[in-house]
Amino acid sequence: MGKITVIEFKERLMRTLRARNYTDQELEDVEKIFMGDLYEDYDRRGIDEKELKERFKWMRANKSKHSLDSDELDELESEMKKYL
Repeated sequence: MGKITVIEFKERLMRTLRARNYTDQELEDVEKIFMGDLYEDYDRRGIDEKELKERFKWMRANKSKHSLDSDELDELESEMKKYL
């Protein structure tokens, strides 16, 4: 499997989420949570499958730290897996 690139994340995923009526706050939360993975050192840049699983595990365990509900988390995870 590959990685979700910065371009896929910013230009495709975020556009898709906006079209699905995610709020500005929800989009900001998503970007904050994945920012470190997207901008790692050049050879590690992007979000791989392991990182994706870890972030969603954290988001589900820490719902008070972001504004996405369970249905949105499921939808987001499904959408992001399309880019792996």
